[in-house]
Amino acid sequence: MKSIKGIFSLVSAGALALAVLPVGAIPIPVPLEPGVSDRITIFRPDGTVYGTVNATEDDEALFGPNKFYTIDSVANGVNPPGPTILREANGISDVFGVVMVGGQAFLAFQSDTETLSPDFVGVATELPEGLPFYVMTQYLQPALILAGWTATFQSDANVPDAGTSIALLGLALTGLGFVRRKLA
Repeated sequence: MKSIKGIFSLVSAGALALAVLPVGAIPIPVPLEPGVSDRITIFRPDGTVYGTVNATEDDEALFGPNKFYTIDSVANGVNPPGPTILREANGISDVFGVVMVGGQAFLAFQSDTETLSPDFVGVATELPEGLPFYVMTQYLQPALILAGWTATFQSDANVPDAGTSIALLGLALTGLGFVRRKLA
């Protein structure tokens, strides 16, 4: 029963996030190239890419799971939400959010880590790994968010088959309907 409540909470939170964003507000990132494990993409308001940071399979082998892959100058360093942990069957897969280093905020992720680094700011939220991408706009500076900037995180986890994706979309739309009805 707890897992069903958790799923509905997750769907409701996702639906609420979708409910407050204008249609087409989040550009769809391009699929990861072969060898790329994870990626942050920052989009300008017109949908063009401002910047990306990738972790390749070779990077992961060279630097290990504790390396931060970062983009500076866009992260909310004043009051950022806690990091997002992506869970796979055997534990933590990836973590993304804001890290503070020397008083400067960085949009960051750790790839294929097994623990949550204390360098991430705030209380963590957990999501199941397996979606094509995750919205991480909430980690941007508030002025950039208001101006229409967006950010996404992609992981190389196996993407669900079409039936699962359609079922998840149906749940999200149902949650969106409940949220809109409640707000009306």
